[in-house]
Amino acid sequence: MKTSIRNVRSTDLAAVVEIDKALFGAESFPSFSMRQFINLFPESFYVAEQDGVMVGYATIGVNAFSSDAWLLSAGVIEPYQNRGIGTDLLASCDDYCKKMPVETCRLTTDPDNAGAIRLYGRFGFQVENEILDYYAPGDRKVIMVKSYIH
Repeated sequence: MKTSIRNVRSTDLAAVVEIDKALFGAESFPSFSMRQFINLFPESFYVAEQDGVMVGYATIGVNAFSSDAWLLSAGVIEPYQNRGIGTDLLASCDDYCKKMPVETCRLTTDPDNAGAIRLYGRFGFQVENEILDYYAPGDRKVIMVKSYIH
């Protein structure tokens, strides 16, 4: 099966929202937020397709007033995980940051998601800190950061 990575299209909204809900449940972004990400960051919002089916996505948001970026959301649906698709998506995001005037990129992840932390680590992200009540009381998140300054 061949996987392709491409930039998001406005017509991808429903599929991206469906993947986000499958991955993150109650913590998923509402469709209007995903629409805004597509509108604001079309050059840094990537989707993965396998045999014409969307199986994952990743999006980077770059602050227009600084050189900071955030990996806003990323994931691959379960039947397609552990096949290198997440790595390919993150590589696209990483290449984008290298082309832009990005000095640092941050992301959040669940501290219990060892697989994600390992994957981000392979791309040079390091744990910056852990916040106990990030989105809501008791919602722990790890903040990871990567420097693009050489």
